[in-house]
Amino acid sequence: MKFFRLLVFALTMGFSFNFAAAQVSGAKISGTVTDGVKPVDGATVILLTARDSAVVKTALANDDGSFSFGNLKDDNYQIRVTCIGYKGYRSGPVTIAQQRPLVLPAIILTATSKALNEVAVTGQKSYVEQKIDLTVVNVNALISNNGANALQALEKTPGVLVDPDGNITYKGKTGVMILIDDKPTYMSAANLTTYLRSLQAASLDQIELMDVPPAKYDAAGNAGVINIRTKKIC
Repeated sequence: MKFFRLLVFALTMGFSFNFAAAQVSGAKISGTVTDGVKPVDGATVILLTARDSAVVKTALANDDGSFSFGNLKDDNYQIRVTCIGYKGYRSGPVTIAQQRPLVLPAIILTATSKALNEVAVTGQKSYVEQKIDLTVVNVNALISNNGANALQALEKTPGVLVDPDGNITYKGKTGVMILIDDKPTYMSAANLTTYLRSLQAASLDQIELMDVPPAKYDAAGNAGVINIRTKKIC
């Protein structure tokens, strides 16, 4: 009887351990972006794999300069930061091990020189454009979107998270309204995920992110709007 009790106890503990391990959703990398004096609000922070510089996720720095990337697997990463008026930044290897969260030292950006000897105008768009009432992501400005599908492009969009069931959240909020070319999709999460997987990222023009649903969309709640704009074929 004593042996039987010990066996049951061991099995129970083993089950509890495995169940707890299964709850681990991934580690987190967080940090702040400053210019050495004040936070740099709206800087674009890009998480890359160290081995091949593939883009894993992107984020925009908050008002206090903070940013974070969650649900990460153990790997070696790099951080790249860009912001208008500052020189680009790229970190050395950043390692996630044993699913432990990692807080980075403050990233300090250096302002570019204000003296311009020559002004060159090019047609290259920035990946992220911050406007008064929305954030615009130019899908094809990110090289890693070449050959990707629309869902993969959406997953790399700052503040957007797509879970395994196809549920889309924006800045941690559920119930976000998804539009395609300004029109509501009226699809279930699963059907929308299937549809976006069937679209090539090359067919997308921009992804517009709005924290507060504009009145014209008559959106319930306050979870925001993601408007996926496709390229127009003339």
